[in-house]
Amino acid sequence: KENEELEKQNGDVNPIIQGRKTSDTPSPRKRSKATEELENMVQKLTEDDTNYKFAGIKSYIIYIKSAGGYCFALAVFVAFLAFVFSQIFTKVWLQHWIDSGDGLYDDRKKNATETNDTLSEYELRGYVNENPDLHLYLIVLLFSVIASYLIGMAKGFLSTRLVLWGASRLHGQMFDRVIGSPIGFFDRTPSGKILNRFSKDMDELDARMPFFVEFVVQSGLFVIANFLVVCFVYPIFSVGLLVIFAVMIFLDVWLNYGVRETKRLEVVLKTPVIHHLQSSMGGLSIIRTFSRQDNFKIRFSNYLNRHLSAETVFRFAARWFTVRIEFVGLFTIVGTILLAVLFRGRVSSAMVGLALASIYTVCTFVPFVLRMKSELQARFISVERILEYSEDLEQEESDDSVLVKPPEKWPQEGKIDFEGVTLRYKDDASLVFNGVSFSIKSNEKIGIVGRTGAGKTSVLSTLLRLYPIENGKVIIDGIDISQISLQDLRSSIAVIPQDPVLFQGTVRYNIDPFDEYSDSEVWSVLESSQLKNCIERDEKRLFAAVSANGDNFSVGEKQLICLCRAMLRKNKILLLDEATASLDIETDFKIQKIIREAFSACTVITVAHRLNTVANYDRILVMDSGKVIEFDSPEELMKQENSMFRKMVEASGVTLTNVQTVQQSQEIPGTNDTQASNTEESVDK
Repeated sequence: KENEELEKQNGDVNPIIQGRKTSDTPSPRKRSKATEELENMVQKLTEDDTNYKFAGIKSYIIYIKSAGGYCFALAVFVAFLAFVFSQIFTKVWLQHWIDSGDGLYDDRKKNATETNDTLSEYELRGYVNENPDLHLYLIVLLFSVIASYLIGMAKGFLSTRLVLWGASRLHGQMFDRVIGSPIGFFDRTPSGKILNRFSKDMDELDARMPFFVEFVVQSGLFVIANFLVVCFVYPIFSVGLLVIFAVMIFLDVWLNYGVRETKRLEVVLKTPVIHHLQSSMGGLSIIRTFSRQDNFKIRFSNYLNRHLSAETVFRFAARWFTVRIEFVGLFTIVGTILLAVLFRGRVSSAMVGLALASIYTVCTFVPFVLRMKSELQARFISVERILEYSEDLEQEESDDSVLVKPPEKWPQEGKIDFEGVTLRYKDDASLVFNGVSFSIKSNEKIGIVGRTGAGKTSVLSTLLRLYPIENGKVIIDGIDISQISLQDLRSSIAVIPQDPVLFQGTVRYNIDPFDEYSDSEVWSVLESSQLKNCIERDEKRLFAAVSANGDNFSVGEKQLICLCRAMLRKNKILLLDEATASLDIETDFKIQKIIREAFSACTVITVAHRLNTVANYDRILVMDSGKVIEFDSPEELMKQENSMFRKMVEASGVTLTNVQTVQQSQEIPGTNDTQASNTEESVDK
């Protein structure tokens, strides 16, 4: 019946609940719904991802500053000019050598005039290999070629260094800004947007920008230099050159806008592809369990087709732009040939050859250069997207927010006071805390209980300043935590989360990531956590490998390693966010016993999933709808008939006698661990 109702409602859970009974081929209705979901997802992922604050000339200025500054950029530009000048000089020197002939041109012309003889230009100039300065011409030509080669190497090295410096610094700035962003940024930003900038956009800067920058700048200067050579040979060509440049600039501005926008669309539509891949890999086991592979393949194909369509349009737009420029180049070549015919005999054959060779090279090369320039401008969108994060991303902590420097060993007592704290996760969201006030004494053990969404974990989030509070204060040992730096605050509080976090590396690195403690201290906490024997079984001992996410350890062992990390730091305040909720009863009891022994002189705050976990705590904080409902010892709360804590305990089938039994079994010295564990297991049941 439930399935039939869900089918009528067309709920999102419908395909999963139907399970294997559904057909692998989506029906027309499902395709329509999948298309609608696709539209919503794409709109969400691409929302506010097309207009960037750092666009246009501003992005180029910031990029140049990141790449080494104006002086270094000027030095690179001078290297490009020197390289182009060396190439043009080689051509001009060859033209001068050919025009010189054997060096007797003036004498022959004078004699021919006196004798009234008619000689051809080749007879007047003679052979170049008979020139008395032949060795000079050869040496200058050789040195010009060598100089061009050396300058080209220096130019390539400097330009590559310029671009890679810019990419490296922008990546570092973006990484620092993302790491320093508040939790709210990650809540409202799809991971695909972030990954797209660190993957696709950074790939543009690392792999493609060096080639495009060097090619476009060098080719642009080369084209201008060759045009100037033609103008030197045929000065009248200068007027036509101005017209040609005006037409090219017009086409570049007019047509390049479409190329740029299609590239922007291609970059933005890559985000849904990355986001879908990441979410699919994360839920791969669930997808296979319910045999929904085909649905996710179809959805992925839709995302990929949209991205490929945008990329295809970008390629077509770039080629369309090239065809228009080629027509301009064709007219330029024809115009130069007409000038050569009209001014025949007024300039030397070498000069005509130099002009025709230059203009032909330039005009066949210009369309490709302008297309590369167009692609460079389009690919520079990646810089704009990176600058959006590296320059303008909201930070969790501002420089002027640190007003107080706490003592070196703060906190020494572990007293915590909440004074009228009001908290909301988003500006337009409802209140998570509504005037929460309570006080925790030094070395007190506090358990926080409540229904889902009551605000239990928000207490820990507030203590760590994961979200800024709207009103009120949180005071630890007389210091308002909003006036100290996050580094001082979070380094003074130990946290053990529900899902243990291990990093790829070694056991020692995961326990002491900053290498602040000796091996003997690390072994001491391993022994206290009953992990010493497990680590000693590996021949590498403390340097035993830890795979990604600690997959070569069980959940219990990973939680114990996190516990060792907290024990080693010896913080006065310990926060546990349902740290044993996913563990079996025996491991749960073991960890609770270690916590009681190792953190007996610390203030411990535990968000409890199992009520027996906090049955022996000093006081219980009961939360409901973001308010403190009850705050007293377990015994006192169990004696109150209208107590919410008592109702929660009784709803789980536990009586006051059971709670007292657990407390006695954990507090009486010499109590058998197995007996206490069995007592807790009976309470859970």
